[in-house]
Amino acid sequence: MDDFLIMIGAKIRQERKKLGYSQDALADKAGLHNTYIGGIERGEKNATVTSMKKIADALEMPLFQLLKIETEEPDAEDIIVIDEIGEFYRSQNAEAKKVIKRIVKVLGEEIG
Repeated sequence: MDDFLIMIGAKIRQERKKLGYSQDALADKAGLHNTYIGGIERGEKNATVTSMKKIADALEMPLFQLLKIETEEPDAEDIIVIDEIGEFYRSQNAEAKKVIKRIVKVLGEEIG
């Protein structure tokens, strides 16, 4: 897979989640199919400029901002993993969240 497509897909996912949209909701708002949105977010689909404009409009942001990839940001794979970890954490009950925090703290101490 092309790293640029993965980074763009990760950014779309990040912006979509900021707005609280599901892939279905973004697809409806952009007038695109939800499986197409999923493929773009995973970096599997190379979206047309027209589709990217529709996505940017649906995300209520200018196209140039959606395509802007900061070099200081973690790479796209890291963004996806961080996002998945965040989703997992948010889905847990309070006790599980405490355990996860302790595990992360111990890992940080061992590694760092």
